[in-house]
Amino acid sequence: MPLSSSSPRFIFSARSKLTVAQALSNHRWVRGLRGSLSNVAMVQCFQLWDELQLSNLSQEPDTIRWKASSDGNFSVSSAYDLFFMARESCPYGELIWQAGAPSKIRFFLWLVAKGRMGWPHEDCCHLCGREHEDCHHLFVSCNFTNRVWRLMRAWINIVFPLPGQNDCNITDWWIEARRCFRTGYRKIFDSVFMLTCWLIWKERNARIFDQKMCSPDQLVEDIKEEIMVWKTTAVFKDCNSTANL
Repeated sequence: MPLSSSSPRFIFSARSKLTVAQALSNHRWVRGLRGSLSNVAMVQCFQLWDELQLSNLSQEPDTIRWKASSDGNFSVSSAYDLFFMARESCPYGELIWQAGAPSKIRFFLWLVAKGRMGWPHEDCCHLCGREHEDCHHLFVSCNFTNRVWRLMRAWINIVFPLPGQNDCNITDWWIEARRCFRTGYRKIFDSVFMLTCWLIWKERNARIFDQKMCSPDQLVEDIKEEIMVWKTTAVFKDCNSTANL
């Protein structure tokens, strides 16, 4: 018996009676989302999208398989071994989760840093109109993104490398750029970095879904205004100073 759409399992879905095959067809499950997604739900949505890109349905009956054992069967010993598996090394994880930024932006940057955004890439970047869009291009090599950071660097008045300048990924560039700041100002730059990436992402979405666009100069003004909001709402409360921003 199918669950009703009022069930807690379908709090963000308006179509609870779809089969898996129907939901996957032309990403129909995404069109069935409703309401404003919470921070946790947004992260789960990104992760689910990413997982579904690799899924292939077959005509064979569904089976349950325990991935922690080679034969696919559950055992207490294999479950016990999971507690001792090596933790993933992530040099930027602590920076992300301790940064002064709203939780939804920290979740967003975690996915960007892992390269697991999982959105359906456009054939051509909607920001620069020149190259194929992917996560690295959008946040590192895009001319629009680099123009935004060039203007931000002039406003901050501290020389740091621009993304793509040293041919490195987004997290390596971030770590390299923050070294150009005195220790007491690095947390501030972390917050500004996250906010800038977030608003670049929102600009990309506004162009695709709302047919609205702004110039790099206009976007930088929006970033400045949001920084002032963050200051007044104590987002920078753990930073030593905000004198330069």
